[in-house]
Amino acid sequence: MTKNFCKSSNDHFQLCAAALCIEERTGRSLAYGEIFYHANRRRQTVAFTPQLRQMTEQAIVLAQLASQTTMPAPIDNTKKCLSCSLKEICLPFEVKQLRSSMTLETED
Repeated sequence: MTKNFCKSSNDHFQLCAAALCIEERTGRSLAYGEIFYHANRRRQTVAFTPQLRQMTEQAIVLAQLASQTTMPAPIDNTKKCLSCSLKEICLPFEVKQLRSSMTLETED
């Protein structure tokens, strides 16, 4: 994936992935979708360009590959975890706490 996409690109990928599912189910093509950001009360139109479709499909393939591997340990910079959409799955704070308590138990 290229680095010229902004932070909202994740929203674009998610919307495009949903569109790909709808297209597969209905057999109809979707040219665009819309995202409504409640915080600033703005609606953004997202065109499903060939580039966005290709990058979304690549992200799906990478996610499928990642789901078949062991989950890595949480990162040390937990500030990044606060805004991560996967923190409920990764549970970085809980894992860190469990690992530290296990370390304390083995030292006793």
